[in-house]
Amino acid sequence: MNKGLELIEACWLFDATPEQIQVVVHPQSVIHSMAAYHDGSVIAQLGNPDMRTPIAYGLAWPERIDAGVETLDLFQVARLDF
Repeated sequence: MNKGLELIEACWLFDATPEQIQVVVHPQSVIHSMAAYHDGSVIAQLGNPDMRTPIAYGLAWPERIDAGVETLDLFQVARLDF
């Protein structure tokens, strides 16, 4: 259900069709969003799997506040699998 709502949200926010969006579930829940560009580069938003971060961002937007979540340690994550 959540991914369906996120697809609708992405279509609306980016004026895209569902065919232009690929839904990928990251099992480790570290990658929260990614965007691929025409030049082949990809940007991603990564963070610990903790809903306090997006909730704090939504409540404080456009500012960023301390959500009480530890900083993501990529050395501890070590690898990202799909």
